Amino acid sequence: MFSIDTIHSRVIREAWDAGISLVNDVSAGSMDPEVFSTVAKLQIPYVLMHMQGVPPDMQTAPKYETGPVLEILDFFIRQVGVLRGLGIKDLILDPGFGFGKTVQDNYRLLEELDVFKVLGLPILVGLSRKSMVYKVLGTGPEDALYGTTALHMAALQKGATILRVHDVAPALDAIRMWEQLENVRQTSREP
Repeated sequence: MFSIDTIHSRVIREAWDAGISLVNDVSAGSMDPEVFSTVAKLQIPYVLMHMQGVPPDMQTAPKYETGPVLEILDFFIRQVGVLRGLGIKDLILDPGFGFGKTVQDNYRLLEELDVFKVLGLPILVGLSRKSMVYKVLGTGPEDALYGTTALHMAALQKGATILRVHDVAPALDAIRMWEQLENVRQTSREP
């Protein structure tokens, strides 16, 4: 399976010819008005990511009037409606950790990640070596692996179904540990 990370419909069309099977668009269609129609026409699974602002200035002064979780949920509800209206069936939600969010916003989002399960769609999280990890640890990205792994476990427990990672083996270990916990939970509930 190959995915493309782009904000351009032209790139999506060209990548489709090369065999991609997933589109990740950090702009949620806001930077190219033809992205949604292109994805609909080609019926490519689409990652809908939330981002406040645009990359050059999104971290300057992010602010959420009603809090990040509620505003992002409202955004997802609106955009999923638009995408479904265009006939796009395969959607994945990405709350956009680090994209126009303070460190505190990111942790609030992680703590309440399970709220997005109400939409019944897979939830992707990209936490790997982000500033929300290394700022708390007082390190840099190169020393953020253990913190990232801890947050991956928290995200899985809160409903994440897809992890976008830099370090595959530690992420797989976190998934295996989470699956073991889930198995124990399931068997302890059985009569």
